[in-house]
Amino acid sequence: MGLARALGWTDRATGPNQRSFALSPTTLEALAADVKKQLGSRALRVVGNPDAKVSTVALAMGYGMPRVSPDIDVVMGGETPETGGPFDDSEYVLDAAALGKNKGQIILGHAISEEPGMEDCANWLRTFITETPIQLVRAGEPFWSPKAGSR
Repeated sequence: MGLARALGWTDRATGPNQRSFALSPTTLEALAADVKKQLGSRALRVVGNPDAKVSTVALAMGYGMPRVSPDIDVVMGGETPETGGPFDDSEYVLDAAALGKNKGQIILGHAISEEPGMEDCANWLRTFITETPIQLVRAGEPFWSPKAGSR
């Protein structure tokens, strides 16, 4: 839920596991731009048609990526194999987009997807461990993307 909190989605959780979210309809590109801004990401990756209309997101973190399903428009997670696996969301999303389906994938990066949860964990630990100072040490995002036209 730390990642959902960082995205401002805690009140939009749906389903029994609280990892699916119903958002206001938007485009995949606008959703990705908002996620990038909310998390301070420098290098997230997106698969799918930027103009796809989306409103449901399944969320995971770390080395996790939810499976694409009929009732979810966008899967978002920390990392995923890029190609060739039996459960490869990237290839499925590319195929779905080619068929005009509103599907997308947002790959956040491992560290940036887990850090909000680690912040929640540090805050929770402070509620009962008082003899030792507890501080979140941010790992930050190790990746960056070059600006267009650079070198």
